[in-house]
Amino acid sequence: MSPAAAVEPPEERTGRGLKALPPTAWEARYTLTMAGEEGVAILHWRPEGDRYTLSLERSLASRALPTWHSEGQLSAEGLQPLHFRAQRGPRPRERMTFLPEEGQAHFSALNATQPVAALTQDRLSWLVQLVALTQAAAPETTELPVTRVGWRGNTQQLVFRRQPPQAEDPPGTVLWRGELREGGGFEIEAWLDPQRGHWPRRLRQRFEGEPRSEWVLQAGPADLDPRAP
Repeated sequence: MSPAAAVEPPEERTGRGLKALPPTAWEARYTLTMAGEEGVAILHWRPEGDRYTLSLERSLASRALPTWHSEGQLSAEGLQPLHFRAQRGPRPRERMTFLPEEGQAHFSALNATQPVAALTQDRLSWLVQLVALTQAAAPETTELPVTRVGWRGNTQQLVFRRQPPQAEDPPGTVLWRGELREGGGFEIEAWLDPQRGHWPRRLRQRFEGEPRSEWVLQAGPADLDPRAP
């Protein structure tokens, strides 16, 4: 059995076979809160043909955080990351290189290659994959799977379940709550705005009920291109 076949989860877990509609260009600024400290997060997304580039710049009042970069391919099933790096200053701190045709990825933190199923997302691309799946999903869809991988090759099977909108949410808001399929206390809540191509208006991550980080949209357009008048 090949390494790819050995780790390939069922389609309902990876999102294989689901339609995705990758969004058009986006750039937005969010208020970032981590460990009780406020800062800024800036998300850049640029699709070009069947390729994409994605980056996240973050800083807190007391310090800058590593910038994350993701590059890869686009298809009818969404994003297939090929390269991911975390960078502070001129040199990358961590790298992941995905080899989807071989069902593997190389992790610089391990200096090793490990089996990784196709369509597995990196530490950043999972968010855009969720947007792409939401845009293509039927209105009655109540559950979406997204698989992502950590620095050391640990695969996380996230299941996003649609939640009732909250009273203060604008009309049409799609609220997803994501949890690990195997449990573990990790939770993501994503408020996606259909007026902004289902990009997040708010994003919150918690572990065992305690907040880890939160983004709240600070500056972004009502349409898909933030530079449009």
